[in-house]
Amino acid sequence: MKRIAIAILYFAILCSKKIIAQPHLPSYTEVAKEFFINYSHERKDSNDRVFFVKKKPGWYVRIADQYTDSVKNEQLFWAIQDNKYKPLNGFGPGISREEAAKKIKEGLQDSYGPFIYGFERCRYFGYNEWDNDMIKDFGGAIPENDTLLEGLARAYSSYADRYLMYQTGGYPFDNDSLKTKLAKGKIPGKERVAQFLACTNKAIDCYRRLGERNPGYRLLVGTPEMKLINEQFYQYQELRTYGYLEEAGRVMAAIKSNVIYSQIGHMYLDACPANSILISYGDNDTYPLWYVQAKEGYRKDVTVLNFQLLSTVQYLDMLKRNKEVVFSTDLSILKKINSDYFYFRDEAGQPAQLSAALAAFIEDIQKVKYPFPRQNDTIASYRTKEVIADINLALLKKICNQSNLVPLMSFELSDYMLLNDFILLDLLNMNLYTRPICVTTRMNLFSEKYMECEGSVYRILPLDENATAEKARIEILKISSFLAKHEKPVIVSYGDKQSPGYEDVLHGLHSTLFAVLISDYISLENLAKAKEWAGRYLANPDLKKLSPVIADLDVFESLIKAGYVDEGRLRIEEMAKKLSYPSRDYSAMSFFHSKEDLLDTLEYLEYILDRNKASTGTIEKIMDDIRKED
Repeated sequence: MKRIAIAILYFAILCSKKIIAQPHLPSYTEVAKEFFINYSHERKDSNDRVFFVKKKPGWYVRIADQYTDSVKNEQLFWAIQDNKYKPLNGFGPGISREEAAKKIKEGLQDSYGPFIYGFERCRYFGYNEWDNDMIKDFGGAIPENDTLLEGLARAYSSYADRYLMYQTGGYPFDNDSLKTKLAKGKIPGKERVAQFLACTNKAIDCYRRLGERNPGYRLLVGTPEMKLINEQFYQYQELRTYGYLEEAGRVMAAIKSNVIYSQIGHMYLDACPANSILISYGDNDTYPLWYVQAKEGYRKDVTVLNFQLLSTVQYLDMLKRNKEVVFSTDLSILKKINSDYFYFRDEAGQPAQLSAALAAFIEDIQKVKYPFPRQNDTIASYRTKEVIADINLALLKKICNQSNLVPLMSFELSDYMLLNDFILLDLLNMNLYTRPICVTTRMNLFSEKYMECEGSVYRILPLDENATAEKARIEILKISSFLAKHEKPVIVSYGDKQSPGYEDVLHGLHSTLFAVLISDYISLENLAKAKEWAGRYLANPDLKKLSPVIADLDVFESLIKAGYVDEGRLRIEEMAKKLSYPSRDYSAMSFFHSKEDLLDTLEYLEYILDRNKASTGTIEKIMDDIRKED
């Protein structure tokens, strides 16, 4: 789960107030665009890719094998000494600016947050030894620059991974046996764990110092205080996973009381039915859940499983060992083959398989019924993209007596399936009739038609997609009950007294719930109730002080539909103005990596107003001004 953020953040990067500053380098997207409009690379090997890495002398263009990290070619592209780009040798002609922007956007679609953020906050980044180089050059003293101090903390944390699973990639750069890759499922020894703790403790100390001198400093995952606790929970997570329970207990005891984590944990757990399985996604929802269960002893009947960690054999092994949840997957098979993912294969000459029963599909994957040799390994594959689960409604209604359930669920697969998605299917197959299954956020595997909003969580059920009225009535009951208990969002503040900023840590959860309530009432043709809840949203003082973010768009549109046309339109226009603030900084923190990204979003905002017949041309004028910029 390391370094995953559960949502995109929408504010500009806070610059350090210290006198000593990091040298200014162009951004990742600026470098990538400069390369693609001037050069191209013709692959000599299908696995070769173009990479951009930031080192001490500046930005480099690297050609390397995407699987082995083997470097085929590397040239300095932007030199910090000369403050300019240098010519490259051995590349073909470039493409247009529009094509380059599109290429970069497509390449970043699955890696926006932490990937770009790492380049922005770490002086060196994007290559195997970046963390080692950061520690070597800046670890001798506490950096005066806040951004550099954060980058050092991230380097220590990254370096700590080398002693355990080292999921983040890369290969050893020295002969230290403690950093050699561990076999799947192998438990690291005490020496490795000691080194892991030593490195993460240094990261924790960096965040502590950062918080002491600049508590309002903004990070990708909250404030320095929150990041410090996240780092402690990462220690706890790894120690517990590998069976170092005594050490994990000491880490948990050292975690200080935190109101934000308590609020978040209660907010999620209060929405869960008794004896639930709750699938969380990233750091910001999982760690608070662990916090309230371990520190406060609250709602321990709920089993919290992290979706990202379900992709690792070590975590699955821990779940089996501690009997936390029932699933059928044989881990001995996963340890023998590369089963972090599975491929769809529709071989010529083989009969087409239209669909597969869920239980049979799971068994076929586990037995590697359709083996696929790849890179000296074997990958389990599948020959259908539709998996069907027959539902015993009599059994299901013992734990969920709703009238809108159907006796079938179908799951559409793509050309590949990750291990954690496979485990979700296994969990559903083994627990549907005995334990409610909930998720903290929408997940690609589960179609919208199978997710029932019950407050801060979605419950996975075989819902009748034609019984929309019944679903709306259930959601109204659950959400209104939830909001009655949790009427305030969880807010964290940034900046200082002169320029404070506020953010909903749960990234628009309350606005989403208001949007669902208003939409459900509209679908039931109860406009009076829809307008009542729209009025409650507009009157909520805590929601008023939050700057609008993309996650609020649904509720803004629902305001218009409920009759508050001017209020909804003004908020969408305010969002457009804030997103396109004149001193634009296209970055991981502002979500936009280029002018093209920003224009695409603004065009969508204008489309929302147009389809509701509420446009005044304000957003179109903002877009015209942006297009005129260099």
